[in-house]
Amino acid sequence: MSFLLRYWAGAERTLLEGRWLGERGPVKGKENYEKKGLLFSLLQGGEQEEALEKAVLETGLLGRQYPTMRMCILRLSEPPEDPDLFRKAFWEAARAARQAEGWEAVSEFCGSHRLVILLCGSWKTLCGPGPVLSILTQTCSQRLLGKKLFLAVGPRVERLDQVYRSYGEAKRVEQNLFFLGYGRASFRAGGKRDAFAPIEGEMREEFQQVLEEGREEVLEKALEKLSRELEKREAVLTPFLFHFYLSLLWKLEKDYFRSVPQKEKERQKEWEATVWRLENLDTMEEIHGFLLSRAREAFSRREKWESGNLAVCRIRQMIGQNYGQELSVKHLAETVYLTPNYLSGMFKRQTGQTIGEYLTQVRVCRAKELLRDPCLKFYQISQQVGYEDPNYFAKIFKKHVGVTPSEYRARHAGKTEGSS
Repeated sequence: MSFLLRYWAGAERTLLEGRWLGERGPVKGKENYEKKGLLFSLLQGGEQEEALEKAVLETGLLGRQYPTMRMCILRLSEPPEDPDLFRKAFWEAARAARQAEGWEAVSEFCGSHRLVILLCGSWKTLCGPGPVLSILTQTCSQRLLGKKLFLAVGPRVERLDQVYRSYGEAKRVEQNLFFLGYGRASFRAGGKRDAFAPIEGEMREEFQQVLEEGREEVLEKALEKLSRELEKREAVLTPFLFHFYLSLLWKLEKDYFRSVPQKEKERQKEWEATVWRLENLDTMEEIHGFLLSRAREAFSRREKWESGNLAVCRIRQMIGQNYGQELSVKHLAETVYLTPNYLSGMFKRQTGQTIGEYLTQVRVCRAKELLRDPCLKFYQISQQVGYEDPNYFAKIFKKHVGVTPSEYRARHAGKTEGSS
């Protein structure tokens, strides 16, 4: 029976036999190893019916032959600390199903979050509203050992060499977890991989505006709208949709978290933790909740940063020290980790002036001081305060002072600031 071992993926996995034709204790040693190999062989497919029937009888994987089988996947929100203990707790929680006669189950952890279950019995016993699946569905509606549960149920099949088809369909049904959430059971693979594509452009534009606005209640409404659309379209979490969520988190990172000074190593570590967290969320509800919590933190951090006027003070200081150079809003925004639009709005709200108006004011004030020195040429003064073109400097100066630079010098030559 070498083919029985072909798909066995590791000795750390454990097997549970739930028999209600008469309880049997767990099998140890080589026999147990062969049973595990046979179960995973059934899930992979490719073997002949006769060979599988013979192997099932020889290993004792099932108590007898059954007219109907179907595969289920029990998805856990977190890996159990003790898989064997969890599996026993699950069947104990579903003990009411034992009242149904003539069925049995074999279950095995496949990976850290999935318990695969082979149900065997009559057509009626294993139907959707039947006693067994009704009890299993009810069991999944509550937490078990602190874990949330979701049951994906594959279709019924009549032959052992068709079990892999039921399992393949159960894996597709499992994708419904994204829009249905934990605490549910699903029997139909209704999720659509291309459901998000038609609304991606609209949603991306809307969320860009929402995040720039920086108001929690507006973001909540946008997420509720997105949830309704995704649920209505039965969208599953594809790489395309995942990267949409990742782009929103990156915008929060770029526009908000990086607007507050922080050590680069700490910043990078926090971003990596954010990505890891997103990668380990399973449902739309969890992802949207995580987005909202990150947004709250982002808005709060920047609000604290703004409340002390630190960013505005730093911009004023930079302009006061570098007014003679070419200063763009983009360059200034980069120095305080803000976007140009956001910095412009914040500066205007706190000072009553635009950044350009404040820069011009500083340059004109400094020019007035320099014009009192008769040794300086007009073009020299113009360059020192940041204007390469003396004619443009003269135009700006007259607009703000009311007289030309020549007239101002004639009136104030040799005088210090504030003298009569």
